[in-house]
Amino acid sequence: MKKYKNTLLFLMIVLIGLSAVWRYVTLNQKYPNPKITIIPQGEAARIGNYEFVLKDIAWYTGEITEEIIPGYTIVSQNGERYPAEKEKVILVTLGIKKNKADDTVLDLTNIAFEIGAWHNQHEFFLFEALNGKGMMQLELKEQEEKEIVFPVYMLDLNFKKKDWEQLERRAVDVVLNYYPEKIILRSNNK
Repeated sequence: MKKYKNTLLFLMIVLIGLSAVWRYVTLNQKYPNPKITIIPQGEAARIGNYEFVLKDIAWYTGEITEEIIPGYTIVSQNGERYPAEKEKVILVTLGIKKNKADDTVLDLTNIAFEIGAWHNQHEFFLFEALNGKGMMQLELKEQEEKEIVFPVYMLDLNFKKKDWEQLERRAVDVVLNYYPEKIILRSNNK
């Protein structure tokens, strides 16, 4: 009886393992890894009727947030202001141009930012303070171009000390699209 139970358990483990492998293979065939396209700073990426150009990257400490929005602070767990010198803000300037007339509205909430393995979205309140309210849904006319500043906010507690100190030497990637093609605008500082 014990031998029968062990054989049955072994067969169940094999079947579960085979079904997991089968599922993994079929999913990867249906949804393969995206093609990655990297476009250097200053060159244009074209997606649909829009053109995107990474124009500028500027690094600041957290003190810039007070200049942009007086009274704006990040509060630590103990209820005090998080030290500004332990915060970094990147102001990423993108030029966005609409090449052809259509009825689309560009959703800027889809744009993400990566530095190595770290990734994040822009900071909403700082974004509105820099660009104006309602700019998350960008409506442009044919051949109209606009510069948008995306503030990307970071705290030292999300990084190892060595990585935090060398962060500004790394390339900043602006991810415009993830799938089926990952389109990246990459800063020149790598």
